Amino acid sequence: MRLQFVSVHDPSPPSFGGSARVFHLCRALARCAETRVACVVGARSRAARREQVEGFDLTRVKPYHPMLTYYLERARLLPDFLSHAGYRRWPRPLLDALDPGADVWLVDHPVLESYQARAPRGALRVYAAHNVEAEWFERVGPPLPARRHWERRLADLERRAVDGSDLVVAVSDEDRDEFVRRYGAPAEKVAIAENGFDAGESRPPDAGERAAARRELGLGGARALLFVGSDYPHNRQAVAELFRHVVPRLAALDARLVVAGGAGAGFAERARREGGGRVLCLGPRRDLRPVLWAADVALHPVTTGAGSNLKLPLYLGAALPVLSTPFGARGFGRLAPHLALAPVAEFAAALARGVAYDPAVAGPLAWYEWGAVGARLAEVLRRRRGGEAACAS
Repeated sequence: MRLQFVSVHDPSPPSFGGSARVFHLCRALARCAETRVACVVGARSRAARREQVEGFDLTRVKPYHPMLTYYLERARLLPDFLSHAGYRRWPRPLLDALDPGADVWLVDHPVLESYQARAPRGALRVYAAHNVEAEWFERVGPPLPARRHWERRLADLERRAVDGSDLVVAVSDEDRDEFVRRYGAPAEKVAIAENGFDAGESRPPDAGERAAARRELGLGGARALLFVGSDYPHNRQAVAELFRHVVPRLAALDARLVVAGGAGAGFAERARREGGGRVLCLGPRRDLRPVLWAADVALHPVTTGAGSNLKLPLYLGAALPVLSTPFGARGFGRLAPHLALAPVAEFAAALARGVAYDPAVAGPLAWYEWGAVGARLAEVLRRRRGGEAACAS
């Protein structure tokens, strides 16, 4: 089976949610099928045009027009998803990088929906969604003029992506139900490939690794509370909630807050003003393991957004106790019974009472290991397309 993945995310290195999902799914699928990925990159990218990455072939393409829509959205004039018109009008730069003999043809964003009609004859056309994009835009999209108009435009575009596919892959039961409710997709047309974690990247530390990680961050004997988040609106809002409800209580809790990832970059000055020396904003980290190993409790104060958050199984893979909002646990029904759940306003009180790791989470957590997620998706593709997809162990 030959598989062609078309993505708006560069999966190598896997630096944030969408990028990490593409990387890990394609690495797992490459054990079962000949897998090629073509991704869109910005004009300033210096990465190689072609390379072999963890078993799959990666080609990077610079269509250039998405840079224009990106800056228009940053200027709060027009939405970035208008790049779909460029892909429809000038398909060739990306189309030339795609496998004309692919058996399975996946796109991962509504802006690429016009490529579904260009799939090879007989190929299984798959919309591999990172979330329900219209739902994400409605909740945390950019503040644009005529916002309701753009919400409807994106929903129409996503509907075309759903209708033009033979199969929709959602990240959760909740997203599957939303695709059915919002777009009338038949329930049997929507399969689920959850967001997951890499057991090699996220594991408990030994005593030496933990001590070294804590020394590196200068944590002393204080309890370390960790939040990891890339620079997206739902993560920035989560950090703001921590400053409102947890930071004023850090001294009483004898704790320090560590914010890793791009979401913390805009809070460095606030940390100096309000943190009392107890807030550490680290910025993006290529290797999160030392940060995970230094922590005592992982915080998941997410209250908006769409899809599901990769950070939750990442935390649990490192054997960290997790304090999450109920919303933050969406998409991980098997894990929810093993989390401490509370509204963000009650996080400080929950931390004062104590948050413990539940070892019984190890069983359900294995369901979300990327290799297992990818193997289940490969089996779905095999059944829908036909042919062999025996995954290597």
